[in-house]
Amino acid sequence: MDRVVIIDTETTGLSPHKGNHRIINLAAVEIIDGDITGSIFHYFINPEGKKSTSEAHAVHQIEDSFLLDKPSFCQIAEEFLEFIDGARLSFYHSEFDTDFLQAEIDRCGLDIVFKRDYDVSCLMKDFAKRENDGRYVKLDNACIRYGIDITERKTHGAAIDAFITAELYIKFHYSGDKPLSKTPHQNERDEPTAFPIPRAYKDPITGKAIQLNYCKNPNCRNYGVVALNPKRKEDGSLMRGLGNDYRFTKTKIGRVLTCTICGTSTKLINNKAFVEESNRQKQIFSNKEICCPDKKLETSRRRTRPCRNATVNWLDKPKRYTLRGTVPSTVESLKHREAQRLECNACHNPFNIPLNAEYGQKRADINAILFGMLVNKGIVNRMEEILGVPITLIYHRIEFFFNQCVEFDRWHIQNNIQALRGKTLEVSMDRQHYLSNWSDKRDSRPTKLVNTSTVDNKTRFVFASTVNFDTTSDWEVIKRDISRCSDLKKPEHKRRYGQYVLSHKEVETDDVDDVLALKAPSKNLLVQQTYSLMAHLEQMKQYINEARYTRLFADADEGFELGIGLVMKEQIATNKFYPVLVKAERNNASQMQDKRAWSEQVLLKHGITMSDIKKAKLDREKLAQISQQYWAAEMHKRAIESGSAKSEWLVHPFPKSRHSVQVKPLVGFHGAVSVSQLLSENLLDVSTYGVDNYFQMIRRRINMFERPITSATNSKRWNGYASYNPKWAVMIIEMLRVYNNYVLTDEKSLRNKGLRQEPTTPAQKLGIADKKYTINDILDFTVASKIKNLQQGNQ
Repeated sequence: MDRVVIIDTETTGLSPHKGNHRIINLAAVEIIDGDITGSIFHYFINPEGKKSTSEAHAVHQIEDSFLLDKPSFCQIAEEFLEFIDGARLSFYHSEFDTDFLQAEIDRCGLDIVFKRDYDVSCLMKDFAKRENDGRYVKLDNACIRYGIDITERKTHGAAIDAFITAELYIKFHYSGDKPLSKTPHQNERDEPTAFPIPRAYKDPITGKAIQLNYCKNPNCRNYGVVALNPKRKEDGSLMRGLGNDYRFTKTKIGRVLTCTICGTSTKLINNKAFVEESNRQKQIFSNKEICCPDKKLETSRRRTRPCRNATVNWLDKPKRYTLRGTVPSTVESLKHREAQRLECNACHNPFNIPLNAEYGQKRADINAILFGMLVNKGIVNRMEEILGVPITLIYHRIEFFFNQCVEFDRWHIQNNIQALRGKTLEVSMDRQHYLSNWSDKRDSRPTKLVNTSTVDNKTRFVFASTVNFDTTSDWEVIKRDISRCSDLKKPEHKRRYGQYVLSHKEVETDDVDDVLALKAPSKNLLVQQTYSLMAHLEQMKQYINEARYTRLFADADEGFELGIGLVMKEQIATNKFYPVLVKAERNNASQMQDKRAWSEQVLLKHGITMSDIKKAKLDREKLAQISQQYWAAEMHKRAIESGSAKSEWLVHPFPKSRHSVQVKPLVGFHGAVSVSQLLSENLLDVSTYGVDNYFQMIRRRINMFERPITSATNSKRWNGYASYNPKWAVMIIEMLRVYNNYVLTDEKSLRNKGLRQEPTTPAQKLGIADKKYTINDILDFTVASKIKNLQQGNQ
């Protein structure tokens, strides 16, 4: 008697080892002498608190709540082992199922090893080896080739999949039937249709039409040339293909725009999403307007309309208003806090502007202490105890601190940005992710936040730190509109709200353990990383346009390459901006020795002696000269081999650390030898030190960004220190950025070096500030007080 048992499982995730995923559905079907006997083992299993990932739930559609009253695996283990005793075991995908079964058996403390104690076979491998030239096929496709009906199966389940696998096993091993050579298409294929590029979008602020769907490769002559929509046939339908040497290519992420000249593929960009996210960021990081609040009629006008100064900012046109002295606070304890009285010259309506940001606040005495705690490892619950204030007041003050930091920073940038003229900036850019805790007890999946930061390597001034989380939009209205216009059913580049993450499935999991289930936030909106990065680069333009020249060293990231290529087109074309992607790999001692030997051989091949190399370690000018010869030879070689000096990865001959460094310049090369000097000047000091140091500071100084901890039960990861509302995390990052730029000095660094110099802040070194500020300076700051002082000084 030939007895075979076919086994199938459904699980909470992809791996029993990474993430401790569990079996939730187990089925076994008996075959004797080529016939299904009808004897079956089948149970739903309680995973003991482990939730199914969204991807796993989409496959089996078994709800977590359904499994609460089901037996655990250990309770049915003996019955299962009795059922399979003495039989050969067969799985369609044996490695997946046996790994899970072995993990469950081990948890029960049983001395059983499936691959040792049982005769296990994998039907998928057997089918691939005999019928499909070694290529694996899915269970559905294998059944279709043998003519097995699977139309009744709507979702995956252990029982139905085990029966289908049993039928396939019989067809494969007993029937002698030959399957089809390939899987036929189940649906008739539609005729290929033309596909237009995303529409340009008119920026409501500048009035300029924005179209970013073009080749991102600066070396290609198509760089910046927008793809043209296909022409129309006589019947009005669109012809296939695009103008200006572009075509569409289908990939796993959907259609991408491919340049037929250089072969570079670019993700389709939703121009509206880019413009709206950029404008939202600009609006957040700008000073508030001070306008006439009078919406009544002007006394000199007969027609009904508001005051003509209702939209005129006092900061832009101070002559439209008249200063009328100061007004003291009506609160007895705040008599020292004054307000500036202004009078509109159009409607003669007087109104007050606080000269102190804390005007009218209760318990303003704790503000400086609270601010210092938040940016120096303070825990919110501990602050509540120390300061004796309710936790709601602490969160309200975080919002106040955030607004003060924005006002303070924007004033100094707008009035002192000219200090960057004539300077060469060396900045570094990278992304770092954080996990925010769940906001619903029934759903323990965290939300992933991504922070993109750009930092000056020399002064450690943080130009921008952008988190992909929208705290300003009316998310309830947007979510209702998303549902009404069916945005989820549309591709990203056609959506009305293409900049937002609209479902849990769209949360990007790069840089995060692939078994960690993530979710979109339940309040506010998560921004797509692509558009958050592009808005960040749009913010950086003001600094790049002001400086004489900017070198950007960015971590090796496809998103950076896409964003820089599309957003910084004009800056790259005018040679004001030199972006370089940097890829560093840690080497051991033997690898470093091989690396040095390789570099020396390459340099010697181009006429550079060993003595020159040794002297270069001490002489910077000589090092630059050798570097220039090296890059010239490399670019010349590349131009001969490929016909053009493409912007590909180059091995850096003089890495500063124990890392193997590769660089990829994102600039246009139109002559191989002529760019050697440009390469040597820009790549000699390649480093991401500035942004790496800033990210380390965030981890050390902000308690909400502590790394995940592991709980004692079930080894579950939990972000024990993280915020339950990402809004506060976004605001505290901005607080730390301003605190770092204007308050923190290099006193410790100078002391360690034994230098007796006056400590300075990053803003002082860059010329954005003329002195070291304190936390109280930030909290007391108002634009009104600055304007008043300037006007009084002019008088």
